[in-house]
Amino acid sequence: MDNVIKAGDVVQLRSGGCLMTVCRVGQTIETRPIDCVWFDDSGKYCSGDFVVATLRRIIIDHMPLVIR
Repeated sequence: MDNVIKAGDVVQLRSGGCLMTVCRVGQTIETRPIDCVWFDDSGKYCSGDFVVATLRRIIIDHMPLVIR
């Protein structure tokens, strides 16, 4: 299995929290900033940059469709 995080992957902080979608992976090999987007528990759109070592990739076989 390929453990490299790439755009479109679903990730989560190793400490837990919301599931996030990777938008972009930076080019700097040392720190590889990962740009992610997610919706918080109240439905607010959020975005942030994370160091790859703080994230784990989440494998989802299928996502249920949620319409709000």
